[in-house]
Amino acid sequence: MKDEVTYGGEQAMFSASGRASQYKYFLFTGKSGKKWVVADQLCPGENIWVDGGKGSRGSAGRTLTFELVQGGCVDLIGPWKTGVSAFKEDCGIDLPTHQWMTGIVALERESNGWPKPWTYKGIIRFDQDPILGHPEVYKAIAREESEKRQSPVFWQFQTIGGGCSACAGHQFLNTGADK
Repeated sequence: MKDEVTYGGEQAMFSASGRASQYKYFLFTGKSGKKWVVADQLCPGENIWVDGGKGSRGSAGRTLTFELVQGGCVDLIGPWKTGVSAFKEDCGIDLPTHQWMTGIVALERESNGWPKPWTYKGIIRFDQDPILGHPEVYKAIAREESEKRQSPVFWQFQTIGGGCSACAGHQFLNTGADK
């Protein structure tokens, strides 16, 4: 295992219309009245879109067409790619949150300026190749190591689906509280 790794902050761009056309979707209407579509795929949390409505800047304000599993299509105006938390809040449905992701847990983290990536040292775990799992795995390892060592431990993950799932590194102190 490497003792120093530069990781995070950079994800490839993808075409929203190209991405949307790869799957068929389930259609939902949330409490807000917004339309949501969830891809019929192994990791549905990686491909959730919500209607932005007239004037939305999501997908550059374009209208994207999503083919539905139950037949037909639905057009979303200025849709935003989003995640399972926002979907659950508006639709009340808890989707499986396993995703393809990479991640790191380490004893030290140094900023390389904006935009990231960070340099991590004292590597505890580093998944350079994507694994299928729940992002909380990195947080759980960091919390356990922090409590064991009584010192900060840093973690970060990025999902392969992109969008809002990449998070900044976090640390735990011996109290286990987020900093």
